[in-house]
Amino acid sequence: MDAHVEKVLSLLFIYKKGKQSLELCNSFNFCFKHLYYCTSTQEALEIYKSQHCDLILMDFFIPNGLDFIKKIRKKSQRPPLILLNKQLKKQELEALLTLHISAYIHASTKPTALIQKIHQIVRNASGEMEEIGEMFYCYGTKTLLSKETKVNLSHHENLLLELLLSRRGYLVYYAEIEYEVWQNNEMSTNALKTLVKKLRKKLPPGQLENLASEGYRLKQ
Repeated sequence: MDAHVEKVLSLLFIYKKGKQSLELCNSFNFCFKHLYYCTSTQEALEIYKSQHCDLILMDFFIPNGLDFIKKIRKKSQRPPLILLNKQLKKQELEALLTLHISAYIHASTKPTALIQKIHQIVRNASGEMEEIGEMFYCYGTKTLLSKETKVNLSHHENLLLELLLSRRGYLVYYAEIEYEVWQNNEMSTNALKTLVKKLRKKLPPGQLENLASEGYRLKQ
C-alpha cells in the first residue's frame, strides 16, 4: 500500500516539553490529519474523552503514565498505543503485559525513523486491507481509506461490502444479500436500492456493478 494511511488519522502525543517534542510535533503535523499534543496524562485523558484519537504515542515515564494506560484500556482495547522509552525494567514490562501495547520504541529514535515505525504499526494494527480502485477497505477498522480521506461505513454498508468482497468478481444474488445483510428481517427493494446507492457514493466510480433483477458484483 503506497498511501500513507496516517494522513487521515488522529494522533494523541503525550511527551514532556523540549527540543525533541517540538521536532516530533513538527514532523507529525505533516503526517497526521489531527495532532493533539499534551505534557500530562490528566490533560491527555480529557483530550481522549472529547476527541477521536486513532493512535496514542506517549512517554512511559511521564508522571502517572501507567495509570493513564490502565484507564484507556478499561474503555477500549483500541486504539493502538505506542510507548517511547529509554529502557524498561522487568517489573515495568510485567505491569504492561495485559494492557495491549502495540510497540516499544527507544526515545532517541530520529523523527523520520519513528514515523516509518509508526506507519508499519498502523498498518499492522489496522488489520488486513483490500484494494478497491484507488481506495483500500480496512477489515480491522471497518473503514474505507484513501490518500485524502477516511470514510466510515454504516453497519449494513459494511455487511454488504464484505459480502461483495468475499465473492469479488462474481454475482451476488438478491436472495444472498437479504440473507447475509438483513439476516432475520425482510429486505424491501427500496431498502436495497437505498443501501446500494449510499455505498456506491463512497466507493470509487465504476466498482459496483448491477445485473438487473439478479444482483450486484464488485469489480475484480
